[in-house]
Amino acid sequence: MAVRSISSMKNWRSFKEALGLNDLRLSSKKFRVAMLLIAVGIIGRMLLVSLANIETVLVASLLAGSYLGGIYAVIVPISILLSTDLIIYATRFPGFYPIGDIAMLALFVYSGFVLISLVGAATRRRLVFRLKSIAVLTSISIPLTIFYDYWTATGMWLTITGRPPISYSIWQTYSLQVPFTLLHIVSSLIFVPIFGTIFLYYLSQPTETTATTAAPSEAIGAQHD
Repeated sequence: MAVRSISSMKNWRSFKEALGLNDLRLSSKKFRVAMLLIAVGIIGRMLLVSLANIETVLVASLLAGSYLGGIYAVIVPISILLSTDLIIYATRFPGFYPIGDIAMLALFVYSGFVLISLVGAATRRRLVFRLKSIAVLTSISIPLTIFYDYWTATGMWLTITGRPPISYSIWQTYSLQVPFTLLHIVSSLIFVPIFGTIFLYYLSQPTETTATTAAPSEAIGAQHD
């Protein structure tokens, strides 16, 4: 029984470590970075809400997956969307669309950003945290942006544009999406390198714990000199 208990504890610790649950505390640098990414997503989304497809949720989601990984790949995009959707829909589209259609469309929006974050998490082990990784993330942001736009365009067709009184075909919906997707790609090409560089620099800085533990050894070295 004791052996099974120890094995279960080890499995649980491994599970927590794999998901990043050990980092869900204020003292963790990952936790602080996650909060900053959520802030970037929320502030950017609210400030740029009137600009079609110019937004910061995609970059925050991608960086959460690629820089933080684990549970943060889900927490960051979902937190941004939950914090802003009610405000946006209440102020811009009150009663304009049935709540059921909005909820179904939200499934496409939420799942799209989470999938982007998970793709970022899948590339995490292959990334070396230097400027070259910014180029890699910027490059993969282009197909991810296209995927997200046409994934959500499919949701738009299923819930709104494919139904009366609009009744567009799915190909009409896709063709209307083209100029917005081009804007979205420009948005990704601007925001991914900017915020990627900022957060990469922050993550590359030594933590206070590292600095504290390094100090005694430096002092000993100075005494030997």
